[in-house]
Amino acid sequence: MNPKALLEAILADVATALEAGQNPQVIFDLDGTLYDNGPRTWNLVAACLEQEGLSDEREKLDQASKYRLPYLVTDLLSRVGIDDAGVVEKVKKFWFDRFFTDEWQSRDEPLEGARDFVQSVYDAGATVVYLTGRDVPGMLVGCAASLRAHGFPVGLIRTILLMKPDFETRDIEYKREATQFLSSTGKTVAAFGTSTGATTFSFNYELGKILSFFVDDDPYRHNLVSPVLHIPVLPSKTIYERKPDYVIILAPLYADIIMKKNQQYLEQGGTFIKIWPQFEVISS
Repeated sequence: MNPKALLEAILADVATALEAGQNPQVIFDLDGTLYDNGPRTWNLVAACLEQEGLSDEREKLDQASKYRLPYLVTDLLSRVGIDDAGVVEKVKKFWFDRFFTDEWQSRDEPLEGARDFVQSVYDAGATVVYLTGRDVPGMLVGCAASLRAHGFPVGLIRTILLMKPDFETRDIEYKREATQFLSSTGKTVAAFGTSTGATTFSFNYELGKILSFFVDDDPYRHNLVSPVLHIPVLPSKTIYERKPDYVIILAPLYADIIMKKNQQYLEQGGTFIKIWPQFEVISS
C-alpha cells in the first residue's frame, strides 16, 4: 500500500469513527518516522571535528550525506574512513553529551511528506499522538519547538505529545506502557510478522506512522524493538490482551495460516489486513 492509499484508508477510518461518536487517534513515532535524525548526527560530528582542529577528518565527513545515516555514530565514522581510536572516542563522547538535548533537536529535518500527512489526519478530526522515546527532562522543550518550527500540529486541542519520564527508562518498557494507555482511549493498529521483508515494507511505506506494536511467533524476537522505527515486538498472544482494532499481516505467504490460527481474534471483533496478493480487509 503506497502512502497515498494508506492516508486515504486512515482518513476513511477516522470519518467512520467520528460518525460513530468515537475519538479516533492516530499515533506517530518521531525518529525515523516523521523526522530524519541524520542531520543532527552529521552536524554534531562536524562540530566536534572542527572544535578539535581535525581538518583532514572534517574533509572526510563531507563525503557522507547528512540524510538516512546509521544511528550509531561509530558506523558513520567508519563509513567515511575515520578510524583513529582517539578521534573516534572524542567524537563518541561529544555526540553522546549533546545528541539527547533540547538544543540539537533543531537540526532534525522532517521526512518528505511527513508534515502534510500528519496535518491531513489532524484536519480530518483525529487526535494526533506523538509517541517518542525522547525524554522529558532533556528533550521536551526542543522536541515541542522542533514540531512547531516545522509546522506540525502541536500544543493544540486533539494533539498529544508522549515522552519518556527520564533518559534511563528503556524505550520498549515506556512504549509498552504508553500503547496500553492509548489502547484504552482510541483505535490501534498492530502488525504481524517481523522478517526483513516486513521491516523493509514497514519502512518504505511509512507504517511507523500508525503502528503501535509488532507481534511475532518467534520467541527470540519478543521484547525487542524493530530496526529504524523502534516499535516494540511482542508475543502473538498480545493481540488478545491489547485487542488492537487492526492487525496488518506482514507475512503474506502465511496470511491464511495466521488468520486460521488466530480466528479467535476475529471473533472478538478484530480486523486483519492482507497486503498481498491484493489489499484485503477481513473481519468476522
